[in-house]
Amino acid sequence: MAEKSKRRVNKTNVIFVLVSSDKVVAIETKIEALTVELVEKNLEHEMMKLKMEHRERIFESFVPYINQEQCHS
Repeated sequence: MAEKSKRRVNKTNVIFVLVSSDKVVAIETKIEALTVELVEKNLEHEMMKLKMEHRERIFESFVPYINQEQCHS
């Protein structure tokens, strides 16, 4: 069972919060999981950006052809 947080004050009146090692491990695990999730989201965002840029280039390559066809109609 995890211990409750304890507060201690040193001679310079700085408060130290002592937490159980179980709580520290849980927090570290959560930070690692969030970091992995953030990296994955950043990669997804970058891939989406690259796909959109690619599609934009493809579309732009067709625009002059479409405009040319409309002028001849």
